[in-house]
Amino acid sequence: MNDLRTIILVEDDPDIAILAQLALTEIGGFEVTHYGSGPALLEDSAAIVPDLYLLDYRLPDMTGEELLARLREDPQSAAVPAIFMTASLMPDRIKALKVAGAMDVIAKPFDPLTLADELRARFRHAQS
Repeated sequence: MNDLRTIILVEDDPDIAILAQLALTEIGGFEVTHYGSGPALLEDSAAIVPDLYLLDYRLPDMTGEELLARLREDPQSAAVPAIFMTASLMPDRIKALKVAGAMDVIAKPFDPLTLADELRARFRHAQS
């Protein structure tokens, strides 16, 4: 079983990105790399292969679901688990994201004090 150490966060809202990064690095002890859009990550995707992608669903230029599909086309990132963050937790959307390959979906707003533990628990559950 792999340990969760490195996370790529794709979030376009600067306030949410800062809060998530602080929660994941300072509380969770993770190494986090942030991108503000899907295209920014795709331009750089060969540089870093994380243990987990944490993707916003609503991004400029493409949805998080479209970004995940593009990541799945690359053999280097195809097997990296992904968790979505969204304020829209409609059952149909959650189901579609899981069918598209998401490990899970986390609600926004999230609790910064528990975000790292939530990701760690979901990652471990998927690994078992």
